[in-house]
Amino acid sequence: MKQLELKNIAVSFSGKTIIKDISLSLDRGQIGCLLGPSGCGKTTLLRTIAGFELPTTGQIYIGGKEVSHEGWAKAPEQRRVGMVFQDFALFPHLNVNDNIAFGLKGMSRDEKNGRVNSLLQMVGLPDSGNVFPHQLSGGQQQRVALARALAPKPEVLLLDEPFSSMDSELRQQVAFDVLEILRHADITTIFVTHDQSEAFTLADEIGVMHSGQLQQWDSAYELYYKPSNHFVADFIGSGEFISGIVVDKDRVATGLGVIHCTSAESFKINDNVEILIRPNDITFDQSAEIRARVLTKKFRGETFNYDLQLPDGSIILCTSPSRSNYAINDELGIKLETKNLVAFARKTSI
Repeated sequence: MKQLELKNIAVSFSGKTIIKDISLSLDRGQIGCLLGPSGCGKTTLLRTIAGFELPTTGQIYIGGKEVSHEGWAKAPEQRRVGMVFQDFALFPHLNVNDNIAFGLKGMSRDEKNGRVNSLLQMVGLPDSGNVFPHQLSGGQQQRVALARALAPKPEVLLLDEPFSSMDSELRQQVAFDVLEILRHADITTIFVTHDQSEAFTLADEIGVMHSGQLQQWDSAYELYYKPSNHFVADFIGSGEFISGIVVDKDRVATGLGVIHCTSAESFKINDNVEILIRPNDITFDQSAEIRARVLTKKFRGETFNYDLQLPDGSIILCTSPSRSNYAINDELGIKLETKNLVAFARKTSI
């Protein structure tokens, strides 16, 4: 039994479809992420899971029980779903203890105090019960918001852009802290972000969304090395597409030579395709036959990022240890270091 399951969910507002035929699932304790550019429908889908929006079609199941189908939705407070909002939404007039205890119903005072103290220990704030939200740092407020959402022991936890208000250094540390808390709580979680590093750090399964559709629901590794379509390949990580012509079922002729590509079998011989080359797919080798010219370079401390031009004019990226410092316009030997390459139909100009 899946802890969270969506089947063919669509959402429309005023006749306009915002979410289109999305299906996904998570097991107990798994962490999922909705990743994509602004306006792709991530938050709308999260709100639909929470019960704040009504699906036009499809069903939602939480803990094996149906909570929504076409034209009907169980109220948010009846779904056993916890939610942490982008701005944390802590009550400024209540101290930390009372913020966390706010959603605890039908418990004695001692039971509430025991639950609150347990959660404060879990989130690493055992001595902060009597302080008010404005006295806490952003990271501490995030932990209190998380504790409040976990207090009623929800079946599923939802987080909407949970670290967007923090600077980059703080958000990375808080993300690791939150991951530890969620693993300890063993709670199924789904969160929204547009930050790939957050998604890769936190999530077991990631859903890449575009124009209201779920392009791929997979692990970070599979998204990076086996993207299901051109959009996912372009959106995840960095790299450049180079043109190629299918030679046979697993080989493509490109500016990097004839390369192995298992997905070529889905094309016909002589089809025009595109191959995504990641920066870590390329290494420098002065004995290599293929030469590339350095167009630009960016120093990143441990590495240089190079833009390289192939003999056919194609541009590729290369990340190389900074102990080797090549100059712009240098002609260098390069070789391909991976067989994890995927072919896509070549985009045509309109």
